[in-house]
Amino acid sequence: MLKRKVDFIGSGNVATRMAIGLHAAGAEIGRIASRDRSHAAALAAEVGATVADFGDIDGNDSDMVIIAVNDDAIGSILEKVRRPEGAAVYVHTAGSVPMQIFDPQKFPDHGIFYPLQTMSRTLDVDWARVPLFVESSSSRAESVIDGFGRMLTSHITRLDSTQRARLHAAAVIGCNMAVYLWSLSEKVLNDTGLDFEAMRPLLDVTLERTRTLRPADAMTGPARRGDLHTIRRHIESLPPDVAQVYALLSKAILHQYHPELSISDHE
Repeated sequence: MLKRKVDFIGSGNVATRMAIGLHAAGAEIGRIASRDRSHAAALAAEVGATVADFGDIDGNDSDMVIIAVNDDAIGSILEKVRRPEGAAVYVHTAGSVPMQIFDPQKFPDHGIFYPLQTMSRTLDVDWARVPLFVESSSSRAESVIDGFGRMLTSHITRLDSTQRARLHAAAVIGCNMAVYLWSLSEKVLNDTGLDFEAMRPLLDVTLERTRTLRPADAMTGPARRGDLHTIRRHIESLPPDVAQVYALLSKAILHQYHPELSISDHE
């Protein structure tokens, strides 16, 4: 019978918000192991857990062990963890790391517990709105993963590792790369004597449009209209590094909506 007890390896952004979310939903947080013991201790105090070493996370007396660390660290962490003494299901929370990183001999029941949301230790998460993408190695792992998943959200979708890697790439394009473009916008605004706050109403309305329109249909701007004159004026007015990005993206948008039009390569 599921005891709703979970151990964590990691105490960063995802581990913190997930542990707090599961604790609030009624799960018992058992042990927390992390390279940063001060972060682990702070999180343990908040959710009533104990701080442990990596070697102490043995799956004994827990239903699931959640590995929430940087993608590149998952493999080395799995090597440090002892072979489970109990029957805990081991999962990681990474979007781009395949499930095959688990040794099935060492971890017979394992899977993926990937939330599609950016997180910070200091900001609350509305878990009811967060999509959770899962994968499992066995019917038992699937049952345990789904049980903990439902404690956080009703938006649970099964994806294999190839699909999840594409989902993660889509998230990077739509979130991280979009924020990078905002940073370029901020640079241009600052050079003009303006603050990024001037952009927020426009960004709010743009995001709102995508609630009722497909992003491809919500697109506006000079490249969408095929306005080469405005595109060239913009490129001439921008700092070289920003102009390069602007030109690259304008060419891509023109290719999608107006393949008969182009701007010269040197722009």
